[in-house]
Amino acid sequence: MKVGIMKGRVKSIFVDGKKVYGKFRPGLFIYDYKKEKIVWVDKEPLLEDPLSTGITFASDFIYLGDGEGILYAHVNDRFVRAYKLKADLLIKRLPKN
Repeated sequence: MKVGIMKGRVKSIFVDGKKVYGKFRPGLFIYDYKKEKIVWVDKEPLLEDPLSTGITFASDFIYLGDGEGILYAHVNDRFVRAYKLKADLLIKRLPKN
């Protein structure tokens, strides 16, 4: 089993004919690579970034040591956002079984 971070976003809407993207809200999931299927998805977002106004996707995770890492997210290929994540807080979100 592997823990992953998936793209997430509140539903986009149209305002005056222009598409307005919802908040960036990636989430956690558990993937059973032997069965090739997702077996659990967190009901709550991992984080929420209301300032992300384009198509955003989590692209890379770099482990920093001491139980911390940086999640990088690309926004419309124009720039990169970075979010610091702490392993102990992620572990608390995972199912107990």
